[in-house]
Amino acid sequence: MSTRTHDSSVAAARPFLPFSRPSITREDIAAVAAVLESGWITTGAKCAELDVPVSMQVGHVLESMPSEHGRPMYLDQIASDFPALRILGAHTGWPWVEELISVCYKWDNVWFGVDAWMPKYLKPEIINFIGSRMGQDRAVWGTNGLPWKESLDQVDGLGLRDEARQKLLRDNARELFKI
Repeated sequence: MSTRTHDSSVAAARPFLPFSRPSITREDIAAVAAVLESGWITTGAKCAELDVPVSMQVGHVLESMPSEHGRPMYLDQIASDFPALRILGAHTGWPWVEELISVCYKWDNVWFGVDAWMPKYLKPEIINFIGSRMGQDRAVWGTNGLPWKESLDQVDGLGLRDEARQKLLRDNARELFKI
């Protein structure tokens, strides 16, 4: 009797080919058609329907590609088309910080993501927004993989009022993500 060993790396390299018809219902097909017909070919309509927020990278990109499509002002059209969709403009929108601030002031469904930058490098406009009457309710802290302890220490050095700090670090994320 021979024994065979299974080499998972070989199996992983081969594409999976199902031996039966895919299990796609009429409801699945209708849902895909509805998204395609919505005018926004991504998940915006479905996320609004399910009450799930969307986080979108805004600002320049480090990859070898144009950054123009990351301009925060493009969130203006999305927020207009989907007023029930909660949108997080992630990564501060730099170098177009003022555009992201403007969109957050204009639309109640857009939040300002304070992430991907250590707080000590934030532009003064961001710090002013976080501490402002409206901005304190629309800014959400994150790290995007940066050292969180160091980032939190730097948040403490921004000179925010206790209420604005609490909203930035906790309360606004709870509201945005409904947790």
